[in-house]
Amino acid sequence: MGVERLNYRDDAMLIEASRILSPQFDQMIISLTGAQVELLRNATMVFHKESTFVSTYHDGYYYTATTADFDAISTIVANLEEKLMGNENTIFGYKERYLEEWINESHAAGLQLLETLPVPAGYVHVVEHIYSIQHVTSNSFQQIIATNDTNLVIIGALFPVVAGVPMTLRTHIVLKEEDYIRCTWGSSAVDEHLGFGVWGYKMKVPGG
Repeated sequence: MGVERLNYRDDAMLIEASRILSPQFDQMIISLTGAQVELLRNATMVFHKESTFVSTYHDGYYYTATTADFDAISTIVANLEEKLMGNENTIFGYKERYLEEWINESHAAGLQLLETLPVPAGYVHVVEHIYSIQHVTSNSFQQIIATNDTNLVIIGALFPVVAGVPMTLRTHIVLKEEDYIRCTWGSSAVDEHLGFGVWGYKMKVPGG
């Protein structure tokens, strides 16, 4: 290995070693189709050839990269191949608005709760706004939690609750598959109007 003088070939890909070791571009995140992944996996074969990487160009010939530079480039290539075999990045973005509203006007007196639907497979829900209201009863507490039936976290509470006064939360809660939001009222009158709603947006996870 080492610097080697080679003649140019019409069918050879040449890359300046310095442009790989000192990139001209900022890091970016991209999403590739299956066909594009197949192309890139095969293209990396060229990156294992010392003849691909140039240290200096000359009329009619060029010099390959130094041993140290090619070793450093080989590490970068190995990392690229690892990502192409199964990228650890999950890329997702806005898919559509997320909105749920639930009302209960037929219930017994006492503790009550309303829940959103669990997040379906292949999606992430981002909750930006939550409201709840109890029209008749003033009681000890009203609580909002995010849960998946195994873990939970309290994201809002009101002490005490005043009848007819809505509880509103501005938040940024990320819910994955099977997560949901629950609103609990400490007490209520028979068949009073209980309202609960969430607003945000959905993100679709690739492959989901």
